[in-house]
Amino acid sequence: MHERLWALRILRGQNGNDVCVLLEKWFRRWRDSFQQANVSSMFQCVDAWKAITKEKTHNKARAAAPRTLHQIGGIPQWWERWSYRKGNITNMKGSVKMGLDMYLTKKTYVQNWDHTPEKGRHAVMVFKGWKPCEHIKPERVSYIEENIGYWRKANAIHSWFVNNVQGGNDDCGTYYVPKEQLQGLLDIVNKILENSEVVAGTVSNGQKLENGEWTDILADGKVIGNPAIAQELLPTQPGFFFGGTDYDQYYFEDLKNTKAILESALKEYEHGEIYYHSSW
Repeated sequence: MHERLWALRILRGQNGNDVCVLLEKWFRRWRDSFQQANVSSMFQCVDAWKAITKEKTHNKARAAAPRTLHQIGGIPQWWERWSYRKGNITNMKGSVKMGLDMYLTKKTYVQNWDHTPEKGRHAVMVFKGWKPCEHIKPERVSYIEENIGYWRKANAIHSWFVNNVQGGNDDCGTYYVPKEQLQGLLDIVNKILENSEVVAGTVSNGQKLENGEWTDILADGKVIGNPAIAQELLPTQPGFFFGGTDYDQYYFEDLKNTKAILESALKEYEHGEIYYHSSW
């Protein structure tokens, strides 16, 4: 699976033609694990990517290719066929979890100094197999990092962090989140929840191959009947492995999950600093 990881790294920082080479190498390596029809569609995606990158400068190609390919049924859409919104991409070799993962962490400073008062000192001990870890020296530990929040493909929430905390840089970096910004996001989530009505509707549960073409798998579900406020305050964001962009039951569940995470996290600032980072 290393080729896939290299390809994603190159996508963030190198030219689009190199991405094509690595993706095609990965596709060929695993082609026996997929149905022949799917393999054919993969190579069509690579050809489409190559055509796009030839017509644009490298920077513009990296920015435009995922969006354009999604519109014509290319690579991003192919990945999503094996990724039921929050799920996994599965082949005969097993299951590989791919997609946008989002984390909220708390860092607490625990380093003791000669001038640290007795009431302010921390005692740190790490055990493995009920025995102290000899390779971790308690006196050298500076921070304790805790995971206090997790989202899976909640692309609207991720987009908010990118635009309001990361300065528009979607680089999978780790960013400090001031308390007032986290409170601002909670205010937005609460406003959408209070002003959104969930009604019966049709939701997309992936795609299927039918008569040689990929079509959406539609199912009865729930959608937000009046999504105008959600679209204005917390719009969804398409992207590589980012999940669905409809304002449906999954979006609404993301909001409720976010509300619970933020309400808990806002109580943590007294003893530590809050950071956000993502991986995709």
